[in-house]
Amino acid sequence: MIIPLIAPFAGRVALPVFNKPLKPLTISTVLLNRHYVRPQLLTIAQSTAEELDKKYPGTILFYLDANFPFLNGFPLFPHLSHNDGKKLDLAFCYLSQKEHKYTCQHPSPIGYGIYADPMECEPDQPQICNDNGFWQYGLMEQIIPQWNKSKFILDISRTKYMINIVTSKSSIEKVFIEPHLKQRLGISSPKVGYHGCHAVRHDDHIHLQIK
Repeated sequence: MIIPLIAPFAGRVALPVFNKPLKPLTISTVLLNRHYVRPQLLTIAQSTAEELDKKYPGTILFYLDANFPFLNGFPLFPHLSHNDGKKLDLAFCYLSQKEHKYTCQHPSPIGYGIYADPMECEPDQPQICNDNGFWQYGLMEQIIPQWNKSKFILDISRTKYMINIVTSKSSIEKVFIEPHLKQRLGISSPKVGYHGCHAVRHDDHIHLQIK
């Protein structure tokens, strides 16, 4: 009750909790105070959710980790960044495998750790990182149960549209996603890049950050 009132003095505001079309995928993100961003990033997230819902009515944009309400320079564990209010992770959109229709459910209970793996003829950066000894790159797959993976399909249309909305915002500096998904989605924006083997896989979410 107190932190949301004093966080603005540190230049951060809370992302919405119960308001559609922008919501946390899991309430634990909120309970652990991992949902704070700069006001500018809040505006971007809200407008992205509204545009996505306008194009595809009923679509909810789920956010994952953002930042702590204070502590500039202190990363949001286990992330290497998320330390200044300028970063935000967004969940992919999914279709149900059974009906091939949009669903608000997700394969992972926390949004991380169930990957949209590379297909044949796509760049396989996860394998390259693994071959070069970056053991942490796919670690979340070993932690998160995988039994829901076959029940969902990556929603190409909605996810691509979401990324295109984000990259159209002038204040967005970078968006991180795995190279094979950038190719599969047909994303051409120079703002969409690769984060490096020192981080973790980004074929379960997108990472965006403002300037």
